Amino acid sequence: MGIRVGILGGMFDPLHIGHCILAEQCIEQLRLHTCYLIPAYQSPLRTDSAYATPYQRWMMARIVARTNPRFRALDIEIRRKQLSFTIDTIERLQAQRPKDVYHLVIGADQLIQFRRWHRWEEIIERVTLVVAPRQGIVIDSMQHELEQQGARIVRLEMPLVAVSSTLIRDYRRQGRSIRYLVHDKVYRYILRHKLYQRRDAS
Repeated sequence: MGIRVGILGGMFDPLHIGHCILAEQCIEQLRLHTCYLIPAYQSPLRTDSAYATPYQRWMMARIVARTNPRFRALDIEIRRKQLSFTIDTIERLQAQRPKDVYHLVIGADQLIQFRRWHRWEEIIERVTLVVAPRQGIVIDSMQHELEQQGARIVRLEMPLVAVSSTLIRDYRRQGRSIRYLVHDKVYRYILRHKLYQRRDAS
């Protein structure tokens, strides 16, 4: 018998408290057995490069996963060392555990541009889309269109968390505190490895 699985991917540069809340809410509301945290090697929809190395981003995901028995960090995309297409990851996971039921966790902003994703038609055939709210983004029309094409879409009910990886990197460059914007153990990892700080900082 399979289990119910959430897939939460991203650059995680860094993985922050919003990601943690999102994964926890998915598990609770959808009654998942586990939520996979999957750092991307390189996102096809992101034009700039990562700031932390793939290994460092993977380590931050591992650190968070160790704090929750229902989180699991996977390096499946990091090990491929190429553009991270979601459909490839889904296919590999389903090949390994074909009886599991998969839920792909995305933000409302990602749903709006979902038809730009590589082989998006196959994604909606294979998984349920779980959509987290984003401030000011209305998804009713796009949700209806995708459902008309066979997508299964679930909306999460959760607080809007105005924290982003970009904000955290900006704060670090400005010398501002990021404490509580990331998990405390991730915070210590960032400080220890001097990630995202000003280049002239010691």
